[in-house]
Amino acid sequence: MVDVDHALRSSVRALQRDVTNVQEMTFRVINDVGVVNGQVAAVGAAQQLTRDELANLTNEFTTFVRRAERTANVQRAETRVGNLESRIEFDFGRYDKVRRTAAGLVRAFDSGLVKQESVETATDLLMIENPKYWLAPAAVSLGAWSGGDSVLCDQAIEAAYGLAPARTALLFALILRRQRRMPSSVIWLRHYLRNLDPMALSREFAVVLESVAQGAFGAGGRQLIHESVNGWLAKLADDEDAHAAQVKRWRFEVESYRPGGAAASFERLKQHSPQWPELEEVLRGAETHKPFHDHYSALIAAEYHASERIEDSVDDILDILVDEFDTEELPLRRELAYERAVIEFEGDLDRAREKADTHTAALGDTLDYLTVQTSAALHPADIGVSPATQQVALASCVEWVDRAHSGFSMDYRSKYPAEVEVEFQEQQPIGSSVFTLPRWSGSLTNTPMNELEGSLAAHWDAASAPLLASLRFDLGKALIKPGILAAIVLVLGVAINPAFGIVAAGALFGIAYLRAAGRQKAAEALRAQVETTIKGMKAKSLEDLRGAGAEYTDYQTRYRAADAEEPRVRTLIAQFADLGHDKTPHEGRTMREEGLKA
Repeated sequence: MVDVDHALRSSVRALQRDVTNVQEMTFRVINDVGVVNGQVAAVGAAQQLTRDELANLTNEFTTFVRRAERTANVQRAETRVGNLESRIEFDFGRYDKVRRTAAGLVRAFDSGLVKQESVETATDLLMIENPKYWLAPAAVSLGAWSGGDSVLCDQAIEAAYGLAPARTALLFALILRRQRRMPSSVIWLRHYLRNLDPMALSREFAVVLESVAQGAFGAGGRQLIHESVNGWLAKLADDEDAHAAQVKRWRFEVESYRPGGAAASFERLKQHSPQWPELEEVLRGAETHKPFHDHYSALIAAEYHASERIEDSVDDILDILVDEFDTEELPLRRELAYERAVIEFEGDLDRAREKADTHTAALGDTLDYLTVQTSAALHPADIGVSPATQQVALASCVEWVDRAHSGFSMDYRSKYPAEVEVEFQEQQPIGSSVFTLPRWSGSLTNTPMNELEGSLAAHWDAASAPLLASLRFDLGKALIKPGILAAIVLVLGVAINPAFGIVAAGALFGIAYLRAAGRQKAAEALRAQVETTIKGMKAKSLEDLRGAGAEYTDYQTRYRAADAEEPRVRTLIAQFADLGHDKTPHEGRTMREEGLKA
C-alpha cells in the first residue's frame, strides 16, 4: 500500500505540474492574443495617424511651394518696377523740360519780364531736341505768337496739330480762354469736339471733364460740351457691352472693400461646422458695405474750391494737359501698373491681372466715353483729373454703381446656407485600443441646443459602450477551465486519498482564482482609466457644441448688423446724382473779351 500511495502521490504531483503548465500556457496564449489584438489596433491607429500626418504634410508643402512662388513673383516684380521706371525716365524724361517750358511761357505772358529773344531761343532748342513731341512745336507757336510772327505761329500750329490734333486744339482753346478771348476759344473747342468718336476718345478728353468741373470755358463752352456729351450718351444708351464693362469695374471696386476673414472670432464654428467657408464669405460680403460707405461719403462730402481767378484755374488744367502721358509711354505704364499690382497682392498673379485689367482701363490708347467717366470717378490720378472732377464724374456712374452694388449684395446673400450644421468625429488611440467616434451631426438652425446636447451625449455613450465592455474582465469565465481541472483532480484524488484530493483540488483552484483576480483588478483599473479619458473627450465635445452654438448666435448678430448697412449704401449711391453740377466760382461771370483771333 505504501508503494501504491507513493506512486499515486507522484502521479498527482505530476498531474498538478501538468495542469499548472497547461494553465500557464493558456494564460500566456490569452495574454498574447490580447497583446496581438492591441498591437493590431495600435497599428491601425498608427496608419490612420500616418495618413493624417501625410495629408497635413502635403498641404503644408503645397502651401510652402505656393508661398515660395509668390515670394519669387514679388521679387521679380520689384526688379521689373525699377527697370520700367528707369526706362520711362530715360525714354520720356526729356519731355518734362518741354512741359515746364510750355507752362512757363504761358505764365510769362502775364509778367512780361522775359525777353522775346530768350523765348525764341528756348523754343527753338526744344524743337530741335524734341521734333516729334507735339508740345515742342506748340511752344514755338506760343513764342511766335508773343513776338507777332504770324507766319511762324501758323506753321508751328500746323506742325503741332499734325502730331496731336486733339491735344493741340485743347491747348489753344485753354490758352485763348486764359487770355479771355472767348469766341476764339469756343471755336477751337468746337473744332475739337466735332471730330470725336465717343467709342474711341483720346486720353486728353479727361481735360474736358476737368474744364467742365472748373467752369474754365464759361457758359458757352460748357453748353457746347454738354450738347456733345448728351448726344454721345444717347448713342451709347443701347450698347449693353459698354455698360456691362463699367458695371464690372464698379463691381471690382465694391469687392475691394471686402475685409479679411473672421475665423479668429468663430474658432469653434470654423472647426465643427462644414458650412463655415460659406458663412465666412457671406459675412465678409456683408461687412463690405460700411468701409465702402465711409470712403464715398467722405469723398462726396469734401469741398473743392476753384480759384477765384480764371487764369489760375486754366493754368491748373493746362498743367494736366501737358503732363498727360504720351501715347508711346502708355504700354510701359500699363506694364508698370501690372507689376505694382503683383507686389500689392503679394505675388498672386491672378488677382494682380484682374486688378491691372480693371485699373489700367484708364491707360488705354483710346477710351470710350463711359470708360472715361468711370476712370475719372475711380482713379482720377491715373487719368489726370482733380478730386473735384472725380465728384462730377460720379454723377454719371450712378446706374453702374447701383447695378454693381445690388448684384454684389444679391450674390453674397444667396450664399447664406439654408442650414448650419455642426459635426463631431474622432479616432484616437487609448492604451492598446483605438476609440472611434462615428460621425455625428446636428442642425444649429433647426434643433434646440438641449436636444443637440442630449443627442451628442447619447452618441458618445453608444460609441464608447463596446470599447468599455471589451475591457471588462469576466471572472466567472476565466475560472471555468481551472474549475474543471480542479474537479478532475478532486475526483482522482478522493479515489486514492480523500484528504489529499480535497487539498490538491483546493490548492489548484485557489492558485487559479488568485491569478484571475489579479487580472480582473488590472483590467478594471484600465477600464476606469479609459472611461475617465472618454468622459473627458465627451465633456469637451459637449463644451465645443455649446461654444459653436453661442458663436453662431454671435455670428447672426454680427451679420445682421453688417447687412443692415446695405440700404445706407444704396441711399449714398443715389446721392451721387447730386454731384452732377459744376462747382465753380466762374459760373455766370461775365468775362471781358478782347475779340482777337486765335
